[in-house]
Amino acid sequence: MGTWECGDEEEPRASARAVRDRRQAEIEYLLGVVRQQQQRWEDALAAYQRAAEIDDEEITYVVAVAQTWLQLGRPQAGLRWLQTRAARFKWTNAYQAALAECHEQLEDWPAAASAWQRIAGTGDAEAGLRQRLATALYRSGRYADAIPVLASLINVAAGLRTGRLVNAEDLENSSGLPRLMLAECYLAERRPAEAQEHIQWVIQREPENVQALRLLARNLGMAGKHAQALRVTRRALGLAPNDVRTLELAAALAWRTGARESAASTAERLLKLDAQNPVAHHVLDQIANSE
Repeated sequence: MGTWECGDEEEPRASARAVRDRRQAEIEYLLGVVRQQQQRWEDALAAYQRAAEIDDEEITYVVAVAQTWLQLGRPQAGLRWLQTRAARFKWTNAYQAALAECHEQLEDWPAAASAWQRIAGTGDAEAGLRQRLATALYRSGRYADAIPVLASLINVAAGLRTGRLVNAEDLENSSGLPRLMLAECYLAERRPAEAQEHIQWVIQREPENVQALRLLARNLGMAGKHAQALRVTRRALGLAPNDVRTLELAAALAWRTGARESAASTAERLLKLDAQNPVAHHVLDQIANSE
C-alpha cells in the first residue's frame, strides 16, 4: 500500500517539474527575443540555447538558435547545431527551413534546394518558399527542375492560378527577376522561343535592364544572329561597363563576328577585372593562334 501511495505522489511531482521547466524555457526564450531586439546576438544565442536545453521538445527554440548563428555569420555552427537535433525534428518544416537557410548562407545551393523541396513536398509551399526553392534550383544548375517552379510563380502573379497566394499583386510587380531566371533556364535547356517571351516582357517594362539585354543577346547569338547580338551586348555595356558576364559575352561575340581588335580590347578589359577569367584567356588565345 505504501509503495502504491509513493507512486501516486511521484506522478504529480514529475508533472509539476515539467510545467516549471516549460515556463523557465519560455522565460529564457523571451529573454533571447529581447537580446535579439537589442542586437546583442551572443547573449540572445546563450538564452535560446538555454531554452532549447531545458525544453528539448520545442522546435521554436531549436530554430531560434540556428537563426542566431546565421545572424552571427556562422552558418557552419548553425548546421552543427541542427544536426544535433535532427533525430527529433528533421521531419518538421521549421527544421528543414532553418537547414535550407544555413545552406544558402554557405552557398551550398544543391543542399538548400533539397531542404526546400522537402517542405514543398508537404504541400505547405507558399510563394516566398517557392521563390527560394526556385532560386536554389537555379543556382544549382538544375534548370529543368527550376522551370516549373518559376513558371508557377509567374502564372500566379499573372492571375492564371490562385492557390494559397495572398500577395499576387506584389509578386506581379516584382516578377521581373523570376522571369529572367526562367528565361535563363529555358536558354540552358535550348528552348529559345520560350525564353524570348520572358525576356521581352522584362525589356518592355525595363528597357535598361542589363540582365535582360544580356539574355536577349545570348538568345540572338544562339540563333546565329551574332552581329545583332553584339549590338545588344554593347548597349548593355553602355549601362554597366564593368559587368563581367556582359564583357565575356561581348568578347566572345566580337571574336565570332571577326571584330578582332574589339575582341582583344574587351578581353583585356576583362583581365583587369578578373585576371584568371577563362573567357578572356580563351579569346586572346584564339586571336594569337589565328595570326
